[in-house]
Amino acid sequence: FLHFDMSFTLWVLLGALSIPITHSLGLNAFWQTVMVAVPTLSGSLLRIPMGLLGDRFGGKRIGICMLLFLFIPLLIGWLVNVNFPAILCIGLMLGVGGASFAVALPLASHWYDASRQGLVMGIAAAGNMGVVVANVFAPSLAKTYGWHIVLGTAAIPLAIVLLAFLLLAKDY
Repeated sequence: FLHFDMSFTLWVLLGALSIPITHSLGLNAFWQTVMVAVPTLSGSLLRIPMGLLGDRFGGKRIGICMLLFLFIPLLIGWLVNVNFPAILCIGLMLGVGGASFAVALPLASHWYDASRQGLVMGIAAAGNMGVVVANVFAPSLAKTYGWHIVLGTAAIPLAIVLLAFLLLAKDY
């Protein structure tokens, strides 16, 4: 659940921050739409290779790699004075969060027997509420601190989730 929730929060973060980013970079509505769409598209496409990698090397290993990788776009967005092409690259990288379907759900299903699959898969899939977390908190934080700081601050809960995943996830 935590892996999925954090991944989804980061996956949609550019969409949640689209208004302040648009104003900061002087984007028109078309380029704002492109910026918001890029993480969604890359996340959808990355599910195939992430699923294959999870089957090949284990869901826990790939899940950890995914969470570690997500630090890169957050740190770039926080520490670098980005332009529009850089935002698109950040969006491509944040798409890894959308590929978490391919790792989180198979991991959850392997941990429990068939009689508990419905409940377990429902709890794991409730990580979709990361979309709500991003859209509720990111805009108001960006208004107060700036969108760059929101990207940097997102690394803190990501680190906590990564630590929990390292300690709690079973090997599959």
